[in-house]
Amino acid sequence: MQGYAEVLRLGMEQSEEQRQKYANRTHTKVRFIASLVDDLFELTKLESTELSYERKIGDLAELCRTAAADLYDSFERKGITLDIRIPESPVMLSYHEGLMHRALSNLLTNALKYNKEGAHVWLELVACDEDIVVTVGDDGPGISEPVRETVFEPFVRGDQARRSDGGSGLGLAIARSSVERHAGQIWLDPEAEGTVVHIRLTKT
Repeated sequence: MQGYAEVLRLGMEQSEEQRQKYANRTHTKVRFIASLVDDLFELTKLESTELSYERKIGDLAELCRTAAADLYDSFERKGITLDIRIPESPVMLSYHEGLMHRALSNLLTNALKYNKEGAHVWLELVACDEDIVVTVGDDGPGISEPVRETVFEPFVRGDQARRSDGGSGLGLAIARSSVERHAGQIWLDPEAEGTVVHIRLTKT
């Protein structure tokens, strides 16, 4: 980014087309850095023991529907089927809306980013007597075996496609911290052929 800016500053570009190309690349890099800083700041807040997050009783089913609706058009444009399996009746739980929405959004965004046209993604919510399980899964290529156990760690990313996509590698770490703030559990299904992530939250 610094190199592109220097070329533009010194007027070293050969044509208007080249100038526009360098400007676009600089803009893309700036957006990536801004996103990375935001993610780092969010993860730092989540891992701080000094900050508290107030929970309120709300409908988790409606929150899941909202998270899916926010990205539904993006899935449709890419040709990926998004299957929403959420009870019609309310599923009440004490949670922090912002944190839970961020966790769900990050999981859905990953499924959108790392799957190709024709893939099938699903968001499922199952309410039991004592706990609630939310699942985001896909039938894509999955995550390679060497990183499955560390995929929720900051900056850990999977295969070459995941390392070159422009993401920060913090999405799953933020999702994990958000869930753990609710004394919940999040894990990667070891037996799934694609990528299937489960979240378990205990009713209180």
